[in-house]
Parts: sequence; C-alpha cells; structure tokens
Amino acid sequence: MRLLAFVFTLTLAACGAKPNEEFIDIEALQNLEQGVDHDLPLIAQAYSIKSSELCEKEGGTWKQNDSKQSAICVLPASDAGNVCSDSSQCTVACVAKTDNVTAGMKVEGMCLESTNLFNCPIYVSNGVAEQSMCAN
Repeated sequence: MRLLAFVFTLTLAACGAKPNEEFIDIEALQNLEQGVDHDLPLIAQAYSIKSSELCEKEGGTWKQNDSKQSAICVLPASDAGNVCSDSSQCTVACVAKTDNVTAGMKVEGMCLESTNLFNCPIYVSNGVAEQSMCAN
C-alpha cells in the first residue's frame, strides 16, 4: 500500500500537481528507502542492500566481492552448519562439507554460513554433489 502511495505521489509530481502534504508519510518513505524487506529470501535481502551502513544495521558485513568491481552485503544465515541434503532445507544453500567430492557423489551437506556465494562451494541436491560452476 505504501508503495502504491509513493508511486501515486511521484505520478502527481511528474504532472506538475502538488500532492497533499497530509497524504505523504515522510517517515514511511524514509523507511522504505532505508529498510530491508524481511519477507524476501535472505539472499535477496542481502543483494537489495546498497550501503555499508544499512548492511551493518542488518547484522551483515560489507565486503568487496571477488571481482573487486563492487561491494556486497554478506548476511549471516541463522541455520549455518546444520546438516542438510538439499538447499530447500537451508536459508541460503546446502553445500558439501568438504571440497574432496566429485559431481554425482552421495554426500552429506551443511547449510551455508552466509549469503557470500563467491567462495565457489559445491552445492548439494537430494543428497548428491552438483557439478561446480567454478573455473580452477
């Protein structure tokens, strides 16, 4: 609803009409611009954060990604280290406990500790190691 009010206000402003001051909830707009939608999956929350201040406020760490082209917010996962056999059981993803596995092997996984997906983990689906997408 707030988003609809915001879009309506922008539409009025674009047409040159002055919006009703009582209609605009400035605090709600500021929260919309500076907040995180906690209904989104954790990875989407992390990628929606565009400042180190908001990242730290959300309990994350502002980190330069491996390509050094931009920074990302890395949020911790509440189920980090839990045993899993599929990513559907984890907040972020289910990964192999060791790198010493090959695609197609039956493995036990653990839930990834954070939204940092740049470490090239081996994902686990239905108890089986997936093919790594990383180039060595």
